[in-house]
Amino acid sequence: MPVIINGSGSVTGLSVGGLPDGTVDRDTLATNAKGSILQVVKNAKTDVTSATTINSFTDLTGANVTITPSSDSNKIFGMFSIAYGVSTYHHIMNFRIVRGSSTVVSDVAQAGGGATNFQTTTFGLRAMHDDNGGGFVTLTFYDAPATTSATTYKLQYYAVQSGTYYLNRSGTDSSSANYARGACTFTVQEIAA
Repeated sequence: MPVIINGSGSVTGLSVGGLPDGTVDRDTLATNAKGSILQVVKNAKTDVTSATTINSFTDLTGANVTITPSSDSNKIFGMFSIAYGVSTYHHIMNFRIVRGSSTVVSDVAQAGGGATNFQTTTFGLRAMHDDNGGGFVTLTFYDAPATTSATTYKLQYYAVQSGTYYLNRSGTDSSSANYARGACTFTVQEIAA
């Protein structure tokens, strides 16, 4: 089929892959084309947080990130990388990410204390086998907040045993080089729909 350029500037007769390599570059693509990353927002938490609440989902101070979507049809891709520890051998720390009152991702496989409504994908329990050590987990999510208002995603934890639960340190924490501390990062990207 011949390639035809008419007076209105439209082109017909091109097949997929019909242009030579290098004909279309990044600058010639439509601004905000579907799938484009429009903005990236990151929050890093490097200080230590401790908490002792059990049998309910609880916010962890500073473990959040806020983004303001440019369109209510756009999506949000997020990645929370979490360094954590617990004070007692074999204690369990579960995590979820919420937007307002909506759970967008949870790593909870099971929990006691009457918490039966875990709403999304399951990733498994985070159990420490030694209070000297720490753990690291990354949770990712893809969300459709349907708003152009500032939207905050925050990390919550759920514990079923009494103890102390930490971000950015192990259960045992000293000046010894054997007990290095970690850091948490919370990153979200707006994706054009």
